[in-house]
Amino acid sequence: MMNVCMQSKLKKVFSTVFIFVLTLPVLSENPIHKLTIQEYIGGITIDSPCVSPDGTSIAFVQGEKQSWDGSRTYHIWLISADGSQKRKLTTSDESDWGPRWSPDGSKIAFFSMRSGKRQVHLIPIDGGEASQITNEETGVRLFRWIDDSRIAYVVSESRDSSLVAAEEKAGGGYVVGTEFNTSALWVQSVNEPSDKIKITGGQFSISDMAPATDGKQFILLTAKDSDLYKQIVHGRVVLMDDQGNELFAFDGAKALGNVGFSPDNRKISFSGSTVGYSSSNALFVVDVATKSVKNLTETFDPTIQSIHWLDNNTLCFHSLRRAYTGLYQVSAQGGEIKTLLEPYYVFFSYSVHPKTKRIAFIGERSFNPTALFIISWNRRPEEARSLYCPNDWMEDRSLASTRVIEYPSFDGQPIEAVLTVPPNYDSEKVYPLLVLPHGGPDGMSLNDFSLFGQLFAQEGLFVLEPNFRGGIGYGSDFYKANRGRIGDIDYRDIMAGVDYLIREGMVDSSRMVVGGWSFGGTMTNWIISQTNRFKAAVCVAGVCDYYSRYGQGDINHSDVARWEFMGVPVLNPENFTRSSPIHFLHRCKTPTLIMHGEDDVRVPVAQAWELYRALNDVGVDVEFVLYPDAGHGISAPKQYADVMTRWVNWYNRHLNR
Repeated sequence: MMNVCMQSKLKKVFSTVFIFVLTLPVLSENPIHKLTIQEYIGGITIDSPCVSPDGTSIAFVQGEKQSWDGSRTYHIWLISADGSQKRKLTTSDESDWGPRWSPDGSKIAFFSMRSGKRQVHLIPIDGGEASQITNEETGVRLFRWIDDSRIAYVVSESRDSSLVAAEEKAGGGYVVGTEFNTSALWVQSVNEPSDKIKITGGQFSISDMAPATDGKQFILLTAKDSDLYKQIVHGRVVLMDDQGNELFAFDGAKALGNVGFSPDNRKISFSGSTVGYSSSNALFVVDVATKSVKNLTETFDPTIQSIHWLDNNTLCFHSLRRAYTGLYQVSAQGGEIKTLLEPYYVFFSYSVHPKTKRIAFIGERSFNPTALFIISWNRRPEEARSLYCPNDWMEDRSLASTRVIEYPSFDGQPIEAVLTVPPNYDSEKVYPLLVLPHGGPDGMSLNDFSLFGQLFAQEGLFVLEPNFRGGIGYGSDFYKANRGRIGDIDYRDIMAGVDYLIREGMVDSSRMVVGGWSFGGTMTNWIISQTNRFKAAVCVAGVCDYYSRYGQGDINHSDVARWEFMGVPVLNPENFTRSSPIHFLHRCKTPTLIMHGEDDVRVPVAQAWELYRALNDVGVDVEFVLYPDAGHGISAPKQYADVMTRWVNWYNRHLNR
């Protein structure tokens, strides 16, 4: 009996499309009961559903807070597959997460911080206390069951002692490129923790791993070290035996991931990008005996997020598909790709149970907040049964509705966008418009339950989130369309959506604002350098100058830059300057709020300073807020709430509301 579990991917990154009909209903002017930022931050989270081997129970992770601005503690819960019973399985004061059933279904292994470091713990399903089964100095990075008595796991290796000693002697000075770690793969008995074997140690870093069910082979995703750039650009899939010998290696695609064995251990599978670094368009299957490699999704052109085996000859994969996500199946020999769950919900965390042919997933859609669902294969997604909605109190809030619209861009290319309208929408009125570009550029906007859409729509704004070219979820050609054209094709796709809504008489062209986070902030900077049609702008963690950011960021350099900009600054400076807002901000007049984390390594804070200085120099009304100890996400509760509060207030101030 095989159980397939999908752990959460915190990325939002982002086929059946609901086309927005312009004859929207007129809603009555009822008082709006707003969803507050604090309520949203303090809400219960659920994640990582995992169906038991017998199909009767689902383990999942629930996160709760004592106060909205406090830390979140995670515990593992169990719910019956029919929803009739739900109970809390772990009760530690520290967080527990990442549940994985043993093959016989008698116990669950999970991560916990009970010892102060991330270790694997074990708890019996029929009662009893959890026990710690690993005791690694650096903690455990990932683990998988081999059989009922053994697990395989990965730990970070300590850095070379001579390097550490030299750095101490130099007062902390280090040679760039030596600051990263490698990893080790271990196999350990869950009954006798001292019974463990080291399979690899120190020759590379391991970012993903799966063992064969007999423990004789392992498939690893490796790179030279833990540098994220190396993992994306120079990652390798390696098949290794239990003596540490390499049997097969593959590096014929980029951003490799999602490694796994077929149940009979005769095949291995993994995903990769054959176009750029984010297309994730290829599902590879390798015959272990012959080492032949086949790409099963070459004509389907998906954006794969995960892969699982349903039986010895069939796989399923999860893919972004336009503004939603779907689940598909394909034979290991290739051929027709069939739909298991049509794109209707947005979900990333799920578990497939091949024997009962059911899928448990944690999904959301439009104004419907996150819930745990279960559904049989090949049923209409609307028929999914909600087993548990942890924040059903949101039903008492005046929630905005969303829909997916389609409009033609400047060259006739159809562009989709998620449009959120105010709770008391009146079709006889025109509304202010917020243009909210997504991150990336290789991200996308999804029709999910979004704080951004809800927050601004309840302030009376239409919120337009265009899926412009350069994003994922619409195929490889769409994804690569802005290569070397950042600030050109994406900008025109966005503005075509603005003009479409104006032509349809839905928004007030004199009351428009723009803003975004990460690449959304970058596009905001670009937009205000190209037009003064917007009354106000907000940039969070955005790029101002691609030329200088090349030498500052963690991954957008070298081969990644050669993909995005078709060159590098020292050889092709014009490729970077023509896409950099700073070279065009001399004509900007849009009042701009800048917010940035001081410890951002993806878009370092120097980018915000360059933007601030430039706007000051040309006399633009500008405000700049820095968040100490914050990275690219600015995720600490009080800081995040402050970002969103300032964002709303900035627009209200400049729209005279």
